[in-house]
Amino acid sequence: MQKLTVSDLMSLERYSRERPDFRTRVIAHKRNRQLNVGPNTMWLFEDRLTVQYQVQEMLRTERIFEAEFDQAYEEGGLFNLTMHPHVTGHRSRIVGFEKLIRHMKSKPGVWFATEEQIARYVKTNAGS
Repeated sequence: MQKLTVSDLMSLERYSRERPDFRTRVIAHKRNRQLNVGPNTMWLFEDRLTVQYQVQEMLRTERIFEAEFDQAYEEGGLFNLTMHPHVTGHRSRIVGFEKLIRHMKSKPGVWFATEEQIARYVKTNAGS
């Protein structure tokens, strides 16, 4: 498999325009690259196209999370990001999360809190 390079990737703007057709193409391509090996297991054989799709989607998701955070920050509101292990439990996604956290930490006054801490804060400050 030929290595995927940065120059192979579409800009986020271009990807946004081409995503519906690209996604349809990749989904059709994946149908011929999977093997069911049991009632609950399927092997998917990745190649350059499927890897490019994953990278493009991760970059797109990073942009969405960053924009959502920025809007919440401007409004003085809460940014709640729920992470599902079947989506986030991959080493390749760590870099994107680290980038998002660095972006968040670059803003003054950002508070990283658990749900319990937020609930206590709201209870204490209700009606203030």
